[in-house]
Amino acid sequence: MDAGDDPPLPTVALADIVRLRVPYQPVRGQDRQCGPFGFGIVAELLNVLPDGQVRNVSLYLYDPARREVFMGPNGIPEFVDCHGSEFELYKRAEDMGYTPLVPPPFFTDPANDERQVSDDS
Repeated sequence: MDAGDDPPLPTVALADIVRLRVPYQPVRGQDRQCGPFGFGIVAELLNVLPDGQVRNVSLYLYDPARREVFMGPNGIPEFVDCHGSEFELYKRAEDMGYTPLVPPPFFTDPANDERQVSDDS
C-alpha cells in the first residue's frame, strides 16, 4: 500500500466514539469474550500532531449490539492502542451533551486560584 493511499488521520478528543475500520477480534482460547469489537471510546491521546490530527490513541473497545466492553482476564476493562489510520470518528463526546465537572479555566492556569473557602459552617 502506498503512503498516499492511507486514510487521513482523524481529529479526536477524549471520550469520543470511533468506529474501527477492521473490527478487533480477540484471540480464541486466551480471551473469554467473543468478538468482534467494532467501536472504541478514546481513553488516551498518545500522539497528537501540531495540526491537531491524532496519530495514536488508546481505546476502550466495545460492541453496542451486545452492550459489551472488552475486558481483561482480571475482569477490568482494558484498552487497546491503535494508529489513527485504523479508525474513523463516529460521535463526538461534546456533541452528546457531556459537560466537564470543573470549568476549563481551572485547568489552564493553576496559579490563578479563584476558589474561595467559606467558613459559614
